[in-house]
Amino acid sequence: HDQTLALSLTRDGQARQFFARQLRALVAPGDLLLGFAGTQRDEALEEAVAAARSLECASAVFAGGEEALGGEKPDILFTVASDSPARIMEGALLFGHLLCELVESQIFGV
Repeated sequence: HDQTLALSLTRDGQARQFFARQLRALVAPGDLLLGFAGTQRDEALEEAVAAARSLECASAVFAGGEEALGGEKPDILFTVASDSPARIMEGALLFGHLLCELVESQIFGV
């Protein structure tokens, strides 16, 4: 369970491995990691992007700015130029809805 993993990793000082550990258990080469970040640096997301690359997965991140990822950059980075967390969240929601529309149109022809 996610809570057990999070607690165990935090106790061991490895909280930044939270997403990367799950990726290593669930993904296959050719999969896509889609991550969302705010405006602050997110070490757990950076580790996930690095893990995705080592597992031969593509990575795309939606973030409040490039500074949210200080380490390895994703294959595709979508950013919202705003300091407002509310505007960034609205952009992420719009992005998610558009992505769902594109996938549904490809699968169901809607």
